[in-house]
Amino acid sequence: MKKTLQVNIGGRPFIIDEDAYLTLRQYLDEVGIRLDGSESSEVMEDIETRIADLFQETLSSRIQVVNLDAVRHAIAILGSAKEFGEPIRQTTPDSVGEQQPPSPTVKKRFYRSRYDRMLGGVCGGIARYYDLDPLLVRIITLVLGVFTGLAILPYIILWIVAPMEPRQITEGTDLKDQ
Repeated sequence: MKKTLQVNIGGRPFIIDEDAYLTLRQYLDEVGIRLDGSESSEVMEDIETRIADLFQETLSSRIQVVNLDAVRHAIAILGSAKEFGEPIRQTTPDSVGEQQPPSPTVKKRFYRSRYDRMLGGVCGGIARYYDLDPLLVRIITLVLGVFTGLAILPYIILWIVAPMEPRQITEGTDLKDQ
């Protein structure tokens, strides 16, 4: 079961997975800080319209929710945020005038993945912790487990000991369970 959100992208309504929404929001924020203030709203509207067109092509009668793969596909077509240039401003459009210093006590913590999981979420959690592709972590775990047997016991221990990733609710959006 995944949480979904109702969003308007380029003036069109979509239902999107929470993890896909967070990825898309981060991408749009990164693009936004790289645009010149005089043209940024017009360019952002054009980018959102193009993303909406790409999502519309992806959706069918069988698939009605925009998922993380559709967002990654759209980002791959549009290009990474770095291709829009160097950051012009340090704040995101949502926090104009409220620049806050980064928190010095933020610790990185390992969780089993709630959304990117096949068996127990351990490989998805490892991938998120080290910022790797989950498929790569699964393949390495499978190879180590099958050929050497070294991955089976640590996997089971992490499955039992590691906490599940906490649920995060984005304020100002409508959440629906699917």
